[in-house]
Amino acid sequence: MRRLRSRRLRFAAVGILAGVCVLSALTPAFATDDPPKNSVDWGTVVTGTPGPQADAWIASVKGIGGLVDTTLFEAHDPATPDAPSTRGGLEDGISIPFLGYISALGTVALANKLPAGSDGAPDVPMPGAAYAKASGGEITVGLPYVPNPFPGGTQLSPVGLYADGIQTEAKVLPGKPVAFSGKFGDFSLSSFGFNIIHIPLEWPVNFGVRIPQDRWLPAIAEVMTKEEVTTNSLGQPSKDKDGNYVFDPKATAGYVNAGHVSILGTDVADATVGHAAVIGGAPPAPTTTKPPVTTKPPTTTKPPVTTVAPTTTTEAGPAAARSQDSNSPR
Repeated sequence: MRRLRSRRLRFAAVGILAGVCVLSALTPAFATDDPPKNSVDWGTVVTGTPGPQADAWIASVKGIGGLVDTTLFEAHDPATPDAPSTRGGLEDGISIPFLGYISALGTVALANKLPAGSDGAPDVPMPGAAYAKASGGEITVGLPYVPNPFPGGTQLSPVGLYADGIQTEAKVLPGKPVAFSGKFGDFSLSSFGFNIIHIPLEWPVNFGVRIPQDRWLPAIAEVMTKEEVTTNSLGQPSKDKDGNYVFDPKATAGYVNAGHVSILGTDVADATVGHAAVIGGAPPAPTTTKPPVTTKPPTTTKPPVTTVAPTTTTEAGPAAARSQDSNSPR
């Protein structure tokens, strides 16, 4: 059984290697300019716009020698010409040539507000906060996508990714670190119709898988599930003093992917599904309440009080009267 499993892994590795060779062969013919500087793994950071930002998408496929650079059903706040703040619907699903199939999806991006607790209620204003959410019922992505002609069969893509029941969220509150959550119902990687690896639900956050797992064979692809990355305010991954990435528990920005597949090589292929990213704004300054100004009534000046000296009355009595009478002429 172990030998059979080892043979299957080796066959899968050879399959992926053949796919990588096919994809790499496209590079000279379809080489394109480098992506814009504001386009990072976080998403598109709108420069010159102060305050929080949020970005979410269902799936993003880049590479294949520059042939593909597509982000599906992206929501962004502040809104951009290609990405409104909310997208949803498509319960029946759609097929996208060369990319895959998606259904029951929805994306939300909110800046300076948070979603209401109940459906249909208006968003709750909160300066400095940001929220992003991506959800999908079924996501099938191929690099490039080659459908299986038999119903229910595994896609025939050189590298294929399948996921369902995806829901990822990123949220940051004013003055608080960024918080992530993510889950999926099923996640698997395939090559030319063969399932290579199946990801169980209980896999932890930031769990990486090397393809092939046999260390004697060269690494061809890497798979990361429930990928959580902290960033700075420009969407660039946080780093330590030596320039290496480090998860920053105090960061107020970052992103989460339900799944991330990288085909190793020079500009070969990179795909993410279930992406939610936020950048927090500065908390609002505390309001200072000044004490009320009390207006005193004008001071009334009273006129000075003049003190009159008291008049002294001499009581002469009868003797003085007699003396006056005696002096008077008769």
